[in-house]
Amino acid sequence: AAVRTLEFWTVVMVSAIFGLMITGFTFHLVAIGAEAGVNEQKALVIFIPAACISIPAGFAISWVSDRLGIKRVLLFMCMAQLLCYAALGFLHLRVGYVLSILGLGLAGACMGPVMTLSMPAFFGRRHLGAIQGKYQSFMVFASAIGPLYFALVEHVSGAFRDAMLYALVAPVMGLVLTLKLQDRRY
Repeated sequence: AAVRTLEFWTVVMVSAIFGLMITGFTFHLVAIGAEAGVNEQKALVIFIPAACISIPAGFAISWVSDRLGIKRVLLFMCMAQLLCYAALGFLHLRVGYVLSILGLGLAGACMGPVMTLSMPAFFGRRHLGAIQGKYQSFMVFASAIGPLYFALVEHVSGAFRDAMLYALVAPVMGLVLTLKLQDRRY
């Protein structure tokens, strides 16, 4: 029954698109950096400061989710994804590089709370294994097709940058759909 709900598909979309984008970005990182005029070392190091943001922010977001509910975490994750994807499209600019690190770190910080708290918050603990299994299957599938998505967009448009910019549609849809959800705490 969970797979027939707006809650399930909203959480799947918000988190799966992030998995798709990060896997695709990671797979093509050196080529994306070269396209943007960023040297290989600077491109490869982008995940270190993002992790330095993601780890403490993840603790804070987990703590906040207990008080504010999962809906606000989903909204924040969508906004962080918007920042991340938009900024990744402008890696050639210093502000784009810095904001991509910030967006990547903050969106990544939301993944743990979203993955562990959203399904019990919306559907309770009964049948949680089956619900979480379906959710995880979509996450794995989206992550697996991330490199293909980037390669196809680059092949058709001639630029990896377009893959990031096209992906902005998903967090915008995620924001709209999340606003329709009832706020829940687990």
